[in-house]
Amino acid sequence: MPAVNCDVTTKPCRPLTIPDSYDPSDTYCWSDKIKIPGFSAAPVSAFEHCPFASCSDLLRYSVKIEVPNTDYVVDEEPFFTASCYWIATPIRLEGYKVLLRYEGFEGNFAHDFWMNICTADVHPVTWCAKSGNILKPPKTLDTLSSDWVHRLENLLSGSYSLPENHHEIVRERCKQVNVAIRLETIDYRSNPNAAVPMTVKSSVSSRVNVVEWHGSSPDSADAANGGIFQINCNIKSPILFPVGWASYFGYPFRCSEGYSQSEDLNSDSEFVFTVDDENLFSSEIELVRRSQRDCEDGCLSCFLNHMKVEAIDPLQPTEIRVGTIVKTLRNDYYIVRFDGTDTERCYHYSSALVLPAGFSEAAGIVLTPPAGFEEDFTWPSYLAATDSMAANHSIFKLEPNGNEFQVGQWLEATNVMRNGEIFPASIVQICGRLLRIQFDGYSEKVFHWFDSESPDIYPVGWCEMVGVQLSFPNNAISENSMWRKEQQEVPHPARIPSDKN
Repeated sequence: MPAVNCDVTTKPCRPLTIPDSYDPSDTYCWSDKIKIPGFSAAPVSAFEHCPFASCSDLLRYSVKIEVPNTDYVVDEEPFFTASCYWIATPIRLEGYKVLLRYEGFEGNFAHDFWMNICTADVHPVTWCAKSGNILKPPKTLDTLSSDWVHRLENLLSGSYSLPENHHEIVRERCKQVNVAIRLETIDYRSNPNAAVPMTVKSSVSSRVNVVEWHGSSPDSADAANGGIFQINCNIKSPILFPVGWASYFGYPFRCSEGYSQSEDLNSDSEFVFTVDDENLFSSEIELVRRSQRDCEDGCLSCFLNHMKVEAIDPLQPTEIRVGTIVKTLRNDYYIVRFDGTDTERCYHYSSALVLPAGFSEAAGIVLTPPAGFEEDFTWPSYLAATDSMAANHSIFKLEPNGNEFQVGQWLEATNVMRNGEIFPASIVQICGRLLRIQFDGYSEKVFHWFDSESPDIYPVGWCEMVGVQLSFPNNAISENSMWRKEQQEVPHPARIPSDKN
């Protein structure tokens, strides 16, 4: 049997909701990489913030679905779609991408193809019959055309498929963050650092573009800092906070008097974060709210001023540096200054980006020493030279909660040094909760350290599922751009009722 034209799957699958900002002709969809022998994607269940951790049920239950018939692809469409459908079974799962085999090709892999299981052209069995769409076998199965209806009835009776409301479930779990929500972040461009009010300007699913609230600072400050401050990240990123965070923790806050009065900001100890704050923002806010509820205040984690640590700058996560805790805040937040600089960053005690002295050496990682100590840096000699004390190893949260990641797995990762663009990437090293992630097509020096629980890393196919642009690898050419120029918890499966008694 002739193989299916593989070019049909170089186009991305159509998201259920297509954002205005989404350009399908210039987004990477893994079509070249996923076909390479040995390719392995991190499982969806490894990403706590992503929906459908039960994707593996697709294989366990041999789920039947209705998908585009690749013999009838609509070439004019920017997405992978066809004029008719056929029934297929997932035989392999990589992130949200599934390798499908049409019914009638049992044991024959020549017609296998990849799709995203959570996109618009994947349907439960009987969808065509109910919607009036055409269910038609591939051309090479025409010899079965006289009896395929009877054959399918026998095959599908009592088998599993997606629930009828599959698309509604996907939309609900991938819904966007409301525009105009107010929040806070720290503007690290200013010296000294200051928290600033922000607002969500746009969002696609949980990815948000947040900009500084207009009128929050004098025009001169904006000009000095290079314009209005903005960030592209996940709403659950630990660099975003609920309104009132800075006031509650006593962090310097840059805003207009009118804004402060309108939000009634003060450091009153009775101020509490809400359930909505806990659900919307990072897990750190959940810990803060829990301590508020239990009337626990202060630093329970035993981090103290002047303690030495190793730390990763969340805005430049390419190296691990020597730092000093210069201020502790309530509810286990604290500020680290990188030694030899005036750069300060705020962390929560649960952060994976702050590490005990000696962690890098034990893990075989290069530690960037402070200026003046580049030659033969060792922690004992540095502590003696600076008359300081290292934070105790026991107070760090170094071990992951059920880490399913493995070296060599692929995923989609945010490059914070490229304005929050998302790139295909792979895991090259795992050290406790830390993942060293290499961006595909770039040199070994172009990598980020991520917390394994970071909301800014995603399973393969996440961008395609929600309609976020996935940037091409550095060494790749967009096949879809060339085409454009020429053209000018999957939810638990539901059992299909049996007609047999």
